[in-house]
Amino acid sequence: MVNRTAAVLRANIIRNLRIDWKYKLNFITDLAWLAVDVITFLFLGQVVASSDIDNFLYEGFLKEFLVVGVIYWVIFTRAYKDGVSVIPNEAALGALGFIITNDITLSDLIAGQFSSSTIKTSITLCIFVLPIVAILSYIRIGETTILQPLVITLEILILSFLILIISWIFMLGITIVASTLNVIFKKSGPLTFLFSYLLTMLSGYFFPLEVLRTFGLSTLEQVFYLIPTTNMLYSLRSMLIIGTIPLNILFIVIINGIVSIVLFILAMMLMRKITRKAAYSGTLEFY
Repeated sequence: MVNRTAAVLRANIIRNLRIDWKYKLNFITDLAWLAVDVITFLFLGQVVASSDIDNFLYEGFLKEFLVVGVIYWVIFTRAYKDGVSVIPNEAALGALGFIITNDITLSDLIAGQFSSSTIKTSITLCIFVLPIVAILSYIRIGETTILQPLVITLEILILSFLILIISWIFMLGITIVASTLNVIFKKSGPLTFLFSYLLTMLSGYFFPLEVLRTFGLSTLEQVFYLIPTTNMLYSLRSMLIIGTIPLNILFIVIINGIVSIVLFILAMMLMRKITRKAAYSGTLEFY
């Protein structure tokens, strides 16, 4: 069963990558989207040069704070959007019935699209975005560089890779859960987008969560840190920007890893149940 699932997943990834390569405009669009994201937040960090937030860890490093957040979420945002749209897209092509009759689950379909999108985005990041970030770390304006160099050691590199793996599992689970909305409600694009937007915002992507303290909402800040992506992004920023490895990093990784795996398993079970219900009602192929 495991070997068959792996084979289906591999075939699905290769299929999606071939389609993306055939329609190369998608690569150009994704590259432009990445560039706009990074440049926009870079200038935002330049304008907002300082912060008055109490105990703000990244004071003086707001540009780097934003850039690391952009790079982190770029990996998962595109994969999420492609993942939640794969079922309606396959239905529009008339291929969903063929896929289902060949005993390929909707979870396999989503995981394949999510994986291929992650690969595509990661390659784009490594070839285009990260070299530009590295170059900006050497270009000086006055006494400082445009961007402070990120802290990269072997230990930080390994921990960062582990954090990205855990985040990937969590976001795949979230994508499968959000995709059940497509199966239930059909035209649920705006709802799935809102789901992603809220999760991104609560992770501290747009603003440091420490700002909540100024509104007397420090308890709410701690609640947000229960979300794996929030915790993972905070740890990633601490290591890459400040060079500080959290003392409880192993505890953070293990707990968030368990949460992510449990969510993924529950998401698979939920999708299987919703798929079976939609098949019985005869609405599984209509979107």
